[in-house]
Amino acid sequence: MAMAKTDRQVERTGSSRSSSKPIHSPRGRRQRLKLDELEPRIAPSSLLYSLPAFGMVDGGSGFTVHGSGLTVQDSGEEAADPPLRVRGLEAADGLWPIADDSLQTLATGDSPSAIRQVVRHELAEAEAVDTDGPRVTSMGPPPNLIVGAASQVTVTFNEDLAPATVNANTVRLSSDDGPDHQWGTADDTYVNGTVAYDAATDRATFTPVAALAVGRYAVWLDGDNGITDLVGNRLDGEYTNAFPTGNIAPGGNFLATFTLNPSNPECVSVASHGTLGSGNSYAPSISSDGRFVAFFGDATNLAAGDTNDREDVFVYDRQTDTAERVSVSSTGAQANGHSQDPALSADGRYVAFTSWASDLVGGDANGTSDIFLHERQTDTTQRVSVSSSGDDADGRSSAPALSADGDYVAFQSEATNLVPGDTNSSEDVFLYHRSTATVQRVSVSSSGGQADQASSAPALSSDGGYVAFVSSAHNLVDEDTNNQDDIFVYERSTGEVERVSVASDGAQSNGGSDAPSLSANG
Repeated sequence: MAMAKTDRQVERTGSSRSSSKPIHSPRGRRQRLKLDELEPRIAPSSLLYSLPAFGMVDGGSGFTVHGSGLTVQDSGEEAADPPLRVRGLEAADGLWPIADDSLQTLATGDSPSAIRQVVRHELAEAEAVDTDGPRVTSMGPPPNLIVGAASQVTVTFNEDLAPATVNANTVRLSSDDGPDHQWGTADDTYVNGTVAYDAATDRATFTPVAALAVGRYAVWLDGDNGITDLVGNRLDGEYTNAFPTGNIAPGGNFLATFTLNPSNPECVSVASHGTLGSGNSYAPSISSDGRFVAFFGDATNLAAGDTNDREDVFVYDRQTDTAERVSVSSTGAQANGHSQDPALSADGRYVAFTSWASDLVGGDANGTSDIFLHERQTDTTQRVSVSSSGDDADGRSSAPALSADGDYVAFQSEATNLVPGDTNSSEDVFLYHRSTATVQRVSVSSSGGQADQASSAPALSSDGGYVAFVSSAHNLVDEDTNNQDDIFVYERSTGEVERVSVASDGAQSNGGSDAPSLSANG
C-alpha cells in the first residue's frame, strides 16, 4: 500500500469541516493535511495508515505530527479550528480507549500526552490505494508433511477477508487428484465439510463431516474468482513451498498438500508456518489432551526475533499449528542464558523450565541455573527456585516437575538456603507452592531427617500431593542397605516417605533405579 508522500499536498476532498492548517515537511515544503469526519469509502479495518513525518502543525494548534502518528500536546495552545477529527485513537496507557468505528474531535488537553494515533482512512488523492491481494501465511497441517492427526484444516491470511467470499466453494479439501493426476482440477474427489472464517484471527477453518482416512490431501483456495479482501482484491495465493504466498499480483489459486498417516509420527518442532526447525530439539512435555507440546532447542527460526544464540523453550499448539517461545521475561525479552527441561501443566497454560538466564526476572543475581514458571495466558514469568522469603538460591536448580493445575513445582537443587536446617551438603528435592509462595524440602525421612546422600529427578502426582524422586540416601527409610539409588515417594499431607523400588515381598533391589513417574492420583 502506498503511503502519502512528504513532498506533495495531501488533501481529503468533500468535507466542509477539515482542518487546513499548513504543515512543514522535513524538506521545508509547506503542505496541507486534511482528515475529515466523513465515512471512508472502504471498511476501517482494511487499511492502516500511520501519518508520515510532517513536522509541527502551523498556527499553534497543539498538534504534533511525527513519524509514528499524531500526538496531542498539553501546551495550553488553542486547537485547530475547526478541530481535527480522526478515526481510531489508541491510548498507550489504556486511559482513553476509543472504538475503531467512532469519530473523535482532538483538542489540546483533552487526552493524556501518551496518546498515539492511527488513522484508518483512505487518504484521497494521496496515492493510498490498496491493490495488494491477501496472502496465505500458514496452513495447518503444514504443507508437504506426513502428520498423525488432522481433525481440521486451517489457513491463515495476512489481512482481513470479505467473509462472504470464504465458503465451501472457495475453500476445498481434495482426497484424490482424479484421472488427470493433477490436484486442484475439476475431477478431484472433494471431502465434504464445513468452512468457517474467523475475522479476529484472519483464519479459515475446514472441518470434515467425517474423520479423514489415511492418505494424501490437497488444500485448494480459489484466488481467481473467489476469495478477496475487504476492498475486493483477489487472493494472491500462488504457493511455492514458502509462506507468505503470492507473486505480488492479485488473482492466484492456493494449492498445497499433506499426508495423513496416524502410524507416522507428527513433527511438532516446527515454526508457526510449518517450516522445520533450524536446530536440534529435545525433552518434549505434552498437555493432557495432546494439544500442546513443550520442548527446548537451539533452532532460531521457530519464533520471531530469536537472536539470543541460546537454547530456548517453546510450546507448539497442534490445533492452531503455531509455535511460541516461553523462555522469556514478562515483558517478552529473550533470555541471556540457556533454557531447558520444560514441564507442562495439564491444560498447557503453565510451563516450568530450567534457565541460566539472569534477565527473566528482576533481582536474579545468583549466577546459576534457576527454575522459572511461565503463565501463557498472561505472558508472565516468575522464578520459583527461591526460599519462602524470596531469597536467591545459593546453588543451581534443575529438573522441574509440574502438577496438573500448575500450582505445585517440584525441582532438585544444590542450594542450602531454600529451607532452614539444610546442612547435608547434598542435592535435595524441593516443592514450591505457587498460591502461597512457599517452598519445602521433600527428600527427607518421615520424621523430617535430612537425606545423607543426593536426591534428584522429581515427579509429581496431578494434585501435587505426592512427589516421587531418586535418592542415594541410606537413611530415608529403615533397613536401606543395598547401597543403590532407590525410588522414594513423599506424601505431602502426612509427611510420610516410602521406598517403592522394592520387590512385591518388600525385598530391596540389587541394582540402581532411576526416572520415576507417578500416576495422576499418586
